[in-house]
Amino acid sequence: MSEVPWAAGPERRRLAEATRALLDAVVRSGADAATITAAAEGVEELTARLAAPRFQRTIDIAPDSYRREMALVNGPSHPFAPQLEMVPLEDGYAATVTLGPSWEGGPGLVHGGALSLLFDHVMAWATTRIGQPGPSMTGTMTLAYHRPTPLGVPLTITARVERVSGRKISTRAELTVDGHVTVTGTGLFIKLTEDHYPRVYRLSS
Repeated sequence: MSEVPWAAGPERRRLAEATRALLDAVVRSGADAATITAAAEGVEELTARLAAPRFQRTIDIAPDSYRREMALVNGPSHPFAPQLEMVPLEDGYAATVTLGPSWEGGPGLVHGGALSLLFDHVMAWATTRIGQPGPSMTGTMTLAYHRPTPLGVPLTITARVERVSGRKISTRAELTVDGHVTVTGTGLFIKLTEDHYPRVYRLSS
């Protein structure tokens, strides 16, 4: 399959935003069978049009690189990435997001695995505030679920760095909803150096 250089742009972000809205509509749609069949045919046609060529993947972490734009969390060009509002703190980050129906676990509640994804992301970003520069990878992460987390309301995850030992960074985080803590977590992250990139990242697919 042919590959072309990555190109960021408002068109990609518009497509991603439209796809995220589509996912929310699909999981809650009460349309009749004929409408659903027609929609499926339309999606299948669009999939075929978008399938080739693919863009070339790189290790680049520039703001307009595919790694930023297509990140699984907060990637503005990613078709289902939750979009967090990130606020830097002296020793970490605070992030706010409202999750829709495509993130449901129990009725009206955010799936616990989705919350794990968000914690991993925010704690990893917290490590950028302290210690050596560069990205980090998750070593261990532990979450405690204290009460259900609802859909459709602002969720705030605050993650802070507790300890730094060389390339190892320990973090602690909590999720609050309307002033109540629903989830707490800790994580150990390992800072990568440029020497690690060729051995860690896999660009073939």
